[in-house]
Amino acid sequence: MRPSKFLVFLTLTNFVLHLVWEYAQCGPLFVHLNKAPTHLNMFLATGGDVIIFWTSYTIGGLFKDSFTWGLKFVSAANWFGFAIISALISASIEHVAIVKRMWVYKSLNPVIPGIDISILPVIQMASLNFITLLIIRRFFLKRSSI
Repeated sequence: MRPSKFLVFLTLTNFVLHLVWEYAQCGPLFVHLNKAPTHLNMFLATGGDVIIFWTSYTIGGLFKDSFTWGLKFVSAANWFGFAIISALISASIEHVAIVKRMWVYKSLNPVIPGIDISILPVIQMASLNFITLLIIRRFFLKRSSI
């Protein structure tokens, strides 16, 4: 399997997972610029989610010295580190967005006490980025190696 197929599959898988999440959470839990979320907003948010994924994945690749590290055997600590990096990037972006009032939370949105950001984007990045790697591992390891 060519690395280009790996990149495309990895990106599309991550995009679809995040797009579903964005549609599920944004309407009921967030107010974007005092408007209901639009399809364009959902696609832009999802594009940002994919950028966070690739940033986290690239950092993991630097530590593992391999671009395809997600397909290779990695320890639980590596997986945990990837999830933590994703979550920290998400929390940082969420903090900036709240400070700049790019969006606000509806009353049902759970916030992290003390830092007053929603826990949902943090969980989103830690879990969906990890799930993306699990999906591609299952798909690619059954078919061929890179």
